[in-house]
Amino acid sequence: GGNTAFTYFLNRRFFAKASFEKATRLPDETETFGDLRLVRPNPALLPEQSDNLNLTLVFRSGPFDVELSGFLRNVENIIYLPPAPFYAQYQNALKVNIRGVEGAVKVQPRPWLALDASVTFQDLRNRSLIDGYGVNSARYFGARMPNIPYFFANGGITVNRDSVLQKSAHVQFYWNASYVHGYYLYWAIDGDPALKNSIPSQFVNHLGVSVLHYKSRISLALDVNNLFNRLIYDNFKVQLPGRTYNLKLRIYQFKQ
Repeated sequence: GGNTAFTYFLNRRFFAKASFEKATRLPDETETFGDLRLVRPNPALLPEQSDNLNLTLVFRSGPFDVELSGFLRNVENIIYLPPAPFYAQYQNALKVNIRGVEGAVKVQPRPWLALDASVTFQDLRNRSLIDGYGVNSARYFGARMPNIPYFFANGGITVNRDSVLQKSAHVQFYWNASYVHGYYLYWAIDGDPALKNSIPSQFVNHLGVSVLHYKSRISLALDVNNLFNRLIYDNFKVQLPGRTYNLKLRIYQFKQ
């Protein structure tokens, strides 16, 4: 593959970026070898090949950092996980067109306070008249690809303070939240929407605090994942863990 990129500065605060790349993505270990449970191996998977175009506008002024991007992907042999009754298997789709936009905002109103948020919308459309098995699929030409999320967002707050507990201590607090809009397991154009299988919308919160004591070179961190114990999934009916607590103790050998 290869890529090229350009940046044009309109002024000190505002600039635009454009890039083009011809990329190849090899199948990863799960896509090729499965997970030894519900995903069967497929060593015959072909690499994805894509022509990618990205356009980005960036505004930076004082505590504000704002980016708005649009992207276009023409992908051949895109790797996706089609639904199956018992065991799923990653397959290649012949050709898929992807269009999308994403925005990101970072704000630091105080030296000790930072806020960030991002949102992404991606529209994946089938552009093949036959499927990966060689079967005619003209009915799904131009339809949105199933079993792939198309709208998601993230946001968070980070607080860093020195001398909260004592002069030689540094405290960091963070809160992160993520949202994934629900999407259908099968093709959206088939069946009654009220009866279709879907991966539901998910809104998950994570909370954490850490304390670093400079003199003793000891750091103690507590993280709470899925704070409100929501039902969350990464695939249809494959539930991820609920609320979890993680306590980490680190001892630094050197002052640096």
